[in-house]
Amino acid sequence: MKTPLQLFSIDLVPIQKRIKSLPATKLSKLDGILSDAANEVYDTYDCILLLADTPEKVNDFSEKEFAALQILSKQTTAFLDLLEQMNYDSKYMDRLQMELSSIEDELPVILRNLKSVIHNKNQNLTSKKR
Repeated sequence: MKTPLQLFSIDLVPIQKRIKSLPATKLSKLDGILSDAANEVYDTYDCILLLADTPEKVNDFSEKEFAALQILSKQTTAFLDLLEQMNYDSKYMDRLQMELSSIEDELPVILRNLKSVIHNKNQNLTSKKR
């Protein structure tokens, strides 16, 4: 089982590069790439939805998770932009777009909550040092 940090650290750039480098004559391979991508993103998607439903779980996270989530947010938006430009219709495309859209929708609130938690932890550490 992967840790949340490992799930948040998913790198979407290599998948985007595979899609961009796919020759138009090999579109039959696109569904395989999209299916693999959706499977790879699913655990992260599931973890993000759990965090959205139970915001207190971010209390255990640190600045490492915060940084990973910020990167994930940027990569998710870029990946969704690429997929929308493709105008390709398949069940794998739909699934991947749904997962990425859900991640993109939930991340701003999770990041705000986590930022607040980290700020409070830092405040507590500073006050304890005094």
